[in-house]
Amino acid sequence: MNTTTPHNRPGTAETQIPVPASGMAGSRDLVLGIGCDRNTPYATLAQVIDEALAQLEASWADVRAVASIDLKADEVAMQELQRQRGHTIHFYPATWLAQVPVPNPSETVRKYTGTPSVSEAAALLVVGEAAQAFAHAATDDAPARAHVPPPHMPGVSVPVSQRSVSLPVPAPMSALLIEKHKLRGPDGRNATVSVARADEMARLSPETGRHA
Repeated sequence: MNTTTPHNRPGTAETQIPVPASGMAGSRDLVLGIGCDRNTPYATLAQVIDEALAQLEASWADVRAVASIDLKADEVAMQELQRQRGHTIHFYPATWLAQVPVPNPSETVRKYTGTPSVSEAAALLVVGEAAQAFAHAATDDAPARAHVPPPHMPGVSVPVSQRSVSLPVPAPMSALLIEKHKLRGPDGRNATVSVARADEMARLSPETGRHA
């Protein structure tokens, strides 16, 4: 991966981008996985997202879904992000996120959250969940379809228990356009975003939810 090294002080950022990083700006359907320290201000969360999107020559209008860990569902910054930008945040339990293969697992993150990845795993999982929702819709499976929201739905957060009864098949790590973009805010609190291709949904087999 390509990594920009921050000076360990507030207001600096670090980005991890897969190598090669070609073709990133070509995708205009994006999914975000987000994480943050407890009580991170909304301004820091919004800034880290905007910086990551700018690296892809994209904007918020290109975002189709946003996901995080359920431990962060009560964060003021997360709730404000939903209000300000009109996207539901899909919150997943740590036990689900911990099962998603990611390029940058962290034992430090596991210590505090119960999963070695939040932003990367959340991005890959919501892509997979949306792929399965579309697969159910394509096969006219109305009961299954009723439990999984579309990937772009403004409103309040949707607990995972109201959507799915089993772990969705996550998208592969190759779906990540930005593995991690991390920003340390003026107060020293960190926010992280991972960006994945939403069009990876279309590459999954409708029968299995896996790559054809």
